Amino acid sequence: MIRRWLPYYLTLPSFIVPTALTFAWILGLYYSLTDFDLRYGIRNYLGLGNYADLITRSPAFWGSVATTLKYSILAVGLSTPIGFAVAMLLSQLTGLKTRLIRTIMMAPLCISPVVATIMWRIIMGPTQGLLNYGLNLVGLPKLDWLGNPGIALWSLVIIDLWLSVPFVTLIFYGGLQSLPKTPYEAAQVDGASRFFTFRKLTLPLMKPFLMIALLFRAADALNAFDTIYASTKGGPMRATYMLNIYAYDNVIRWKQLGYGLAIMVVTYLIVYAVSKRLMAFWPR
Repeated sequence: MIRRWLPYYLTLPSFIVPTALTFAWILGLYYSLTDFDLRYGIRNYLGLGNYADLITRSPAFWGSVATTLKYSILAVGLSTPIGFAVAMLLSQLTGLKTRLIRTIMMAPLCISPVVATIMWRIIMGPTQGLLNYGLNLVGLPKLDWLGNPGIALWSLVIIDLWLSVPFVTLIFYGGLQSLPKTPYEAAQVDGASRFFTFRKLTLPLMKPFLMIALLFRAADALNAFDTIYASTKGGPMRATYMLNIYAYDNVIRWKQLGYGLAIMVVTYLIVYAVSKRLMAFWPR
C-alpha cells in the first residue's frame, strides 16, 4: 500500500509549496488594499488608496525607486562584464592552476550574504578598516565608505560584486565549456583573428547564457535587502534607502502592514516588467 502511494507522497511538496505561495500572494494582495495595522488589524478597506498614496504623496517612495534602479543598474552593469571576463580567462587556463583559481573564485558563494556584509563592514571601517589602511599606505585620505552619502551606494555595489561575480562567472564558464568546437576550428583554419572569433562566434553563441545571467542578476539586485540592511539600513541620509528597506520600515517599524505590502506589490511589478523586457531580447 505504501509503495503504491509513495510516488504521490514524494511529489506532494511540489504541489503544496506553489499552492501555499500562491495563497500567500493573493492574501498579501488583498491586505495591500486595506489599512491593515499590526496593532489594530483591518479597520477600513481602501481599494487602491495605498497605491494612490504611494504614487502621489510619498517622496520617500520615489526616492527609494530611484535608488533601487540606480543600484541595480550599477550592480548588474558591472558584475556581468566582469564575470564574463573572468570566465573567459578561466577557460584559457588548464591543469591544477584552473582548479585552484576556480575554488578561490567560488568561495563567496559558500558564505551567507549577511556574514559577508558584516565582514565587509569591518574591511570598510572608517578608522581601522583594511581599505583605509591601504589608502593610507599610498598617501590617500581615509574614506567613510558606508557613512558618507556620496559613496555609500558605491560601497554597497562593491560588496555586491564580491558576492555576485562568482555566480555570474559560473554561468558564463559553463556556457563557454558547452560551446561547439567545430565553428572555432573552421575559423582557425580560415585565419580569423581572436577578436573576430570573439565578436562573430563567442558573443552570439553566448547570448542565451548572457540573458540567464542578466535575468538572475536583475531580479536579485532589484530585490536586494539583506546586504543593505546589514550594512547601512538605508542610510546615511537615505542614500541607500531602497524599496525593500522602505517596505520593511513600514511593516516592522511602523506596523503598517497594508502599506508595506503595497510597496512589495509595486516592487514585484517592477521586477516583472524588467524581466519581461529582458526576455524580449531572448534569442529565438
